[in-house]
Amino acid sequence: MKQLVSLFSILIKSAKKGLTIQRTDGSFPPGHNGPWNDVETPLRTTAHWSILMKFAFENSEDEQFLQAHRKAIHFLLQPFHRPRNVTFVCRTSNQSRKNQCNGLVGQAWVLEALLAAHPMAFWEQALELCSSVFGKIPYSEKEHGWNCIETNGQSFGVHRTVNQQAWFSVMALKASQALDEKLLENQAIDFFSYLLTEHPMHKPFPGLFCHETDFGNSESWKEIPKLWKNRIFKTDFRPSQLIKSQGYLSFILYALAMGRNCVPNHPQWDTEKSKKTIQNALIALEQIGNQSPVSNPFMWGYNPTGIESAFANQELGVYSGYAPHSKIDWVQMQLDKHYNSVTGLHTENSVDPTLASARIYEAIRLKDRLLTVNS
Repeated sequence: MKQLVSLFSILIKSAKKGLTIQRTDGSFPPGHNGPWNDVETPLRTTAHWSILMKFAFENSEDEQFLQAHRKAIHFLLQPFHRPRNVTFVCRTSNQSRKNQCNGLVGQAWVLEALLAAHPMAFWEQALELCSSVFGKIPYSEKEHGWNCIETNGQSFGVHRTVNQQAWFSVMALKASQALDEKLLENQAIDFFSYLLTEHPMHKPFPGLFCHETDFGNSESWKEIPKLWKNRIFKTDFRPSQLIKSQGYLSFILYALAMGRNCVPNHPQWDTEKSKKTIQNALIALEQIGNQSPVSNPFMWGYNPTGIESAFANQELGVYSGYAPHSKIDWVQMQLDKHYNSVTGLHTENSVDPTLASARIYEAIRLKDRLLTVNS
């Protein structure tokens, strides 16, 4: 049997189930970063759940959710997560060749939760911690990107993965408003300007951002001969890199939608080049969405493609002039494949159900609507 329920009621039901798995110290069980199989600390899942708990409280006025949110934020504020007072420890140290900070995105997820803390959930302490972390992660105007800083302060240079740059830049925009730091806004907009006007795309996919590249200033970029340019980006033309670019496209567009919502009147968004890039990306996303979801390990069961795509279309579709060629009910597709209406958790058909259950939080930015679930 099927029944119609609202999206917000689904999210509140997930949050209610989350109350039963939150641990006494305020944390939530860690996942393993989906197909990446990382040994993660509880920071990521706790950050995601804390945002969902705040949403549930604000949409139900149930004090249980506020208390769970407070406990989660309190856990994130603990100093042992930054043993050198630099960046958060998001991965354990027993993984060879992987940093403990989890690049930029590990930091972005914790910062997202802290910046979203409820006024009754250690808001001032959360802002102080955000300010401290941003002060440790420098931005390179020449390379148009943020540096990756290990938990001990070691710099790995500008991070080469574009989705991580995009999500960290969104948090910089949010922090610039919360902390009144104009420099953070300027740096984030500089990255988004690069992303929308200069970042290489997969050929022959004009809207598919290359997953991993070398960043560079526009003048030096234009001077590189075409053959050498292709050598620099040769890894992004391998099938494995194409799969990642496809799997993370909705994740990048979700970040772009959040970024534009932070500073909607910034002239950068109004350039024809920016609009065209986003329009092409939405077209590519539609083409990818019509493919079999099981063909890409980074889509649907890991990155919640349906939720992210729905938000991207909601916030960027009309603005960019994008007109869908086919009707895809992104959120319904996501829930049909991954939501368990009995348990109330977003855990089905995922290699990392613990993390998948937390990532439903990304749906809080969608407009409420009716959806069909199993009764």
